[in-house]
Amino acid sequence: MTLSSMVVSRDWQEVSVLECILGGLHMDVTVENQPQRALTRLSKSKIDALIVDRDLNGSTQLLRELQEPAMQTRTVPLVIMGGSRNSAALEATGALFAFEKPISVEQAVRTLSAARNMIVTGIGLGLMMQVFVLSVQNSVPSRHIGSATALIQFSRSIGSTLGVTIMGVIVNQGLPGAVRGNQASLHRLAPHARAALANALHPAFLSAAIVSAIVFLLVVFGVKEVPLRSGFEEPTLTAELGEGGGGEPVPATRR
Repeated sequence: MTLSSMVVSRDWQEVSVLECILGGLHMDVTVENQPQRALTRLSKSKIDALIVDRDLNGSTQLLRELQEPAMQTRTVPLVIMGGSRNSAALEATGALFAFEKPISVEQAVRTLSAARNMIVTGIGLGLMMQVFVLSVQNSVPSRHIGSATALIQFSRSIGSTLGVTIMGVIVNQGLPGAVRGNQASLHRLAPHARAALANALHPAFLSAAIVSAIVFLLVVFGVKEVPLRSGFEEPTLTAELGEGGGGEPVPATRR
């Protein structure tokens, strides 16, 4: 699977650096120098990662359009910020990642690798979620499908909440004491503090990997395979009542 990206910029130095790095990450690259044309292309095709130069005329309108509900699922936005970057300016763009000018190769590799990994993770999660729901629905009688679907959605919400909370606690314990629990200062960390933050993430993701491995073993060896049914087979009311219903159980098949 090849991911696609678009760079919206007129700075040929930025474009050349980003094209080189994106190519090394096995991502197709399209370059546009007009935000309106980029928006038109986005509305017609799926672009996994969009990199926008904030100094380009029309970039603000482009980023504002990307925050509309109809466009939010089409791409992961990244921005190139000129001058000093602050959390408020980044938040206004709706972007998940940002570059600081001038763009260095190291900065581009680090940021684009994180964006690519996030895209791949999102695709994987999206493919799995419906499979989980379908598996549960296939394992229960048709009359209980609604309850089973509600239960798995509830379990998923609780699991996500607990997982994020536990991972947050693990990361917070590994942060430098000066920034622990102070979210506002995380955007202005010194380079050594950023390295400490990166190191604090490792135990959290290692813990998640161990839990995932345990769940995988439970699924492989503890969950019985149930063939996917091709239709709905529901017993009639008489069949459910049995002998008390005054007749022999006769299953009714509905396809």
